[in-house]
Amino acid sequence: MVAERRLKEIEALKNERIELLQALDAMRIQVATTLQDDKIRESSLFKNVEAELEYHRTENQLLKNRLDKVFVEFEEMQADRRKFVEQLEAEEVGRRKVLEAEIKKLSDDLTRVRGNRDSLQHTLDLRSSKDEAEIVQNEQIRMIANTRKVGRHVPRRAL
Repeated sequence: MVAERRLKEIEALKNERIELLQALDAMRIQVATTLQDDKIRESSLFKNVEAELEYHRTENQLLKNRLDKVFVEFEEMQADRRKFVEQLEAEEVGRRKVLEAEIKKLSDDLTRVRGNRDSLQHTLDLRSSKDEAEIVQNEQIRMIANTRKVGRHVPRRAL
């Protein structure tokens, strides 16, 4: 019984020793890693990479700020362009209305002038016809008058 108890104690001590060795190994690894991390952080290569990282972070922030500014300017320019296009379209509509009104006025004037021209042409045609009729009539009167004169003069000579 004493031997069994001692055997159990020896087994318990062996297990405890194994656990302690495992814990010691874990602590050694942790210490080694921590020391390595500290050594890595103190190395010039790490410091250079860290400085470059900070530089690129700063550069990234500057570029992001620039991009934001350019985007705001772009939106403002788009708004200005929209306003300008709307203004041009409004001016075009206004000019088109003015031109359409002028065309209508000119068309009305042309219709009126054509009507006057047609009326004057008709009056001229009537006048020309009347004048031709008067000329023909005057020619006939002259012929009659000349025939009367000639007829009166001939018998007087014969007399």
